[in-house]
Amino acid sequence: MHIQISVKGHLALRWQEWFEGLQITHLENGTSLLTGTLQDQAALYGVLWKLRDQGIVLLAFMSSPVEQTKENRWPRNTGHATRKDTLMQAITLLREQIQQAHAFLQATVEDVTNEQAHWPPMGTANPISATYVHAIASEDKEYREPKATRSSTSGACKGDKSMATYAVARLWDVVSGPSIVQYLEGIDATLAPFQGRFLVHGGEIEKLEGDWTGDLIIIEFPDRQRAQAWYASEAYQKLLPLRLSSAKGEAILIDTVSGDHKATDVLK
Repeated sequence: MHIQISVKGHLALRWQEWFEGLQITHLENGTSLLTGTLQDQAALYGVLWKLRDQGIVLLAFMSSPVEQTKENRWPRNTGHATRKDTLMQAITLLREQIQQAHAFLQATVEDVTNEQAHWPPMGTANPISATYVHAIASEDKEYREPKATRSSTSGACKGDKSMATYAVARLWDVVSGPSIVQYLEGIDATLAPFQGRFLVHGGEIEKLEGDWTGDLIIIEFPDRQRAQAWYASEAYQKLLPLRLSSAKGEAILIDTVSGDHKATDVLK
């Protein structure tokens, strides 16, 4: 694919090789233009991550497919190919690109320690963990492995990311004050981008067994990836200290089970 990336400032020309051989051109308006050809989406993500890691401001980005040759051209329409055939070819290509990008991302973070993953960088950049879950959550689950090939009990035992996930918290010793008010006023806006919604938010309880204390909160997300992305998001991480300073508590993420789940499935 042909790439054209505009960034703020004049980059050192010696970085051309580091940026996958993209040519760096200095413009009179104080910006740099990176142009050239990259092999695939994984190479593109690599360049973008390098720009991000260096704190370089991205101004514009454009891409276009490489001119087709006999080696990389799809078969011509002989008159028998249908619109469905063409669509399936496009979906297949998209799946391959997603798999390549995902494999590159997995390899990149494979040796990252937990401390490194949560280290807060200077400026406006997100920690590695937040960037990772955002990237994974952006993958369209409809273009991954077909649902029919998945085990019907995998969601119950292994946490199938395509099934609904709940953020569950129990809070106690809540201190009413400006901090908790600010937290409550801001949390809905952090949930919206990840399709999160409250199912339970405190309320009167009826004790059946044991000693129950505190308030129960349950937030539903379409899948675990979006739940993780919400918790790691910059917007929620800014709010979180307000809650932590105003209440004691514990929180978890847990997946729902498949529609045909049986109690004995957990024994398998």
